Amino acid sequence: SLKSVLFQLPNAVSLLCDSFQAPSSERTYTFASSGALLVDSINQTSSIDPLPDAALLRTNNETPVPITLLPPSDVHKKYPVLFVSYGLYGKTLTPQYRPMWNILRQHGVGIAIAHIRGGGFYGPQWHEAGRGQNRLKAVNDVENAAQYLKAQHPRIVAYGKSAGGWPILQALLKNPSLFDAAILDSPIVDPIRQITSQDRFYSLEDYEWKVSLGAKLYPEQKSVTKHAQFIRSIPVYLRWSSQDSLILSEPLVHWIEEVKSSKSSPIRLILDTSDSASHLGETLLDKQIQSEARQVLFILSR
Repeated sequence: SLKSVLFQLPNAVSLLCDSFQAPSSERTYTFASSGALLVDSINQTSSIDPLPDAALLRTNNETPVPITLLPPSDVHKKYPVLFVSYGLYGKTLTPQYRPMWNILRQHGVGIAIAHIRGGGFYGPQWHEAGRGQNRLKAVNDVENAAQYLKAQHPRIVAYGKSAGGWPILQALLKNPSLFDAAILDSPIVDPIRQITSQDRFYSLEDYEWKVSLGAKLYPEQKSVTKHAQFIRSIPVYLRWSSQDSLILSEPLVHWIEEVKSSKSSPIRLILDTSDSASHLGETLLDKQIQSEARQVLFILSR
């Protein structure tokens, strides 16, 4: 997919393109005197073997959820998938090279990107359909997409980052057996606390969250018993950094302590904490590689 235009001349244009398969590539095109478009050069180096192309699927419920499925190298057998979704701020998870995804695909794991409501896959109307008072529709989309994939794949591991962790968390509260495991990467666990912070930055979340977080929704969010229930049902990998300026640390720490205090049976919670990572990940490459390696091991061992 086109990421940006690097430069443009009367007879040439240079584009930066993204792909699931390889890092961003620079492509330069020139226009011949005949008007034909010629490829001058492709500045792209990758030692990774080509993987099967992505496929676009749609669930078969009343409001079909589009799913981008990236199959693994070996597609001749049923394979597990990493379920990824976001569904907020009108953003779409567009083609982007992620080393962790390619490693998983080379080890027999597919990547399923569910474009739930609240994101921008179908434009502004898709965003509005999952924003504010419609927030629970995004949770329904997670459920529908996961159930659709479960009928075709032996195991599903969910991955939710930041605000994208909230719909997955809510879906697990409703149905703890929806996924076989889950990775929550710096998740928002308390949207009301997030939007009522005195910090002006967090007040920007009002438009996205506030209308929906009334009496009907928030008691479900506060149910510590239910949180402990799904963590006893499936393994959960929780990644969090004390230096993450975009996620309030107090609600997350409180949430962890309450879940740990549940004594009815052992919980299956793996904590991956950092005192140096930003919201986008570790600032040091070696630490980021180690963190992603732990997540890959968690997924492959399920």
